[in-house]
Amino acid sequence: MKKILEIVLWMVLTGGLLVLLGFALADHRNVKCSQVEIKFSDSCQAEFIDEPGIRQIIISHLGVLPGQLLDSINTDTLESILRHNAYLSNADVVKSINGIIRIEAQREEPLVRVVNQLGDGFYLSRSGSLLPLSTQYVPRILVASGAISESYHTGACYAQYVVDNPLAAPLSSMEALHYLCTQLASHPVLSKQIVQIYFNPDGEIELVPASGSHIILIGDVNDLPHKFRKLLAFYRVDTEKMPDGYSVVNLKYSNQIFCKK
Repeated sequence: MKKILEIVLWMVLTGGLLVLLGFALADHRNVKCSQVEIKFSDSCQAEFIDEPGIRQIIISHLGVLPGQLLDSINTDTLESILRHNAYLSNADVVKSINGIIRIEAQREEPLVRVVNQLGDGFYLSRSGSLLPLSTQYVPRILVASGAISESYHTGACYAQYVVDNPLAAPLSSMEALHYLCTQLASHPVLSKQIVQIYFNPDGEIELVPASGSHIILIGDVNDLPHKFRKLLAFYRVDTEKMPDGYSVVNLKYSNQIFCKK
């Protein structure tokens, strides 16, 4: 008899829980979106896209979310819309039970502005993506120009490069440029001195310093750290002064620096 009572009690409890769950689900289906919270997870200062810009993207695709039934808003669709924006590298969207939609977005950081051989401009980002120019924001960063065949529509280089390997396939202009710019950006002295990168008609890379009337010919990006060390030794980095009287400082050759007046 006791066992039967226990079974009946569990059945009543289970039934009660199911009823409560049904009411909770019914209430949840009636919950409306109360607000949209947007947070950027990066420390990027490049404001190609800001919070109002993200809100405008949402409105143009899904309408005004506050007031819509929370259950009718597809977070996967919203994530896909945001991730397809060129200026965002990632976006995550979650719903809360109190009706708040929280968006955490990560922006692309421009590394260099590129002007190709046709005069078309775009940005190469730190992650290796190609970004279109923006009328909203123009960052003060390195500029690369010259014999560059790639355009914004070429697609991302994704930073897939191998250097200092004689058996590796030749790097594309974007791969070489990405490697060069990441190395320059992390260098405490050269990041302040180099303001322009030029791909000459021979496919070799030239650097243009902020001061001085010369160019720095590095050829390719192989053995780049060693070339930087040679350059700093030549510049007498302790004074951080650029030498005058030269038109070309050639770092192409191992353990040698050739200067042309």
